[in-house]
Amino acid sequence: MKKLIALCLIFAGCGNITPPVSNSGVSQASVNIETESNGLTVEQNNIANRLKMDNRPGSIKHLYLLSPFNGRQIFYSTVKGKVSSSGKRLTPKSVTHVLNGINESNDGITVQISGRTAATSEVIQDDGTYGDSSEYLYFWNETDQYFQLYVGGLTVVISDKPTSFQDVVIRNDKE
Repeated sequence: MKKLIALCLIFAGCGNITPPVSNSGVSQASVNIETESNGLTVEQNNIANRLKMDNRPGSIKHLYLLSPFNGRQIFYSTVKGKVSSSGKRLTPKSVTHVLNGINESNDGITVQISGRTAATSEVIQDDGTYGDSSEYLYFWNETDQYFQLYVGGLTVVISDKPTSFQDVVIRNDKE
């Protein structure tokens, strides 16, 4: 028994991993997050709901381009389905050839492209594509209206319902 306690004391320090610390000396924080009734966090539900909304057959959304100079609407269009980014692809961007169906270098995930087996380090995304979308913010307001906001140069607003803009201010609340 004494040997077991001694071993535990000796190895007790081995499992301690120090949390990351920033250059300013601030340590990483940890927080317990409540989940919703389905066991997912609000963030996880947002991601799941966005994927469902973006891939709902027959959906119509509304695309607005706003001037970066005065905030005025300069373009509007309905969108059938969803707006897609040119960075998204159906196949990985980079692959290495795999001989005889065997990933000899063991450096990635095996994929079929044009009847040939290849390996890639890219991971297929939740929507079944490879690559990156333009970065944006997305949310639902209190009336359950969906918004995607792309900021940089022109401000791009995508919504599942028509929206009106008043000069520079974007009002997203009930009027």
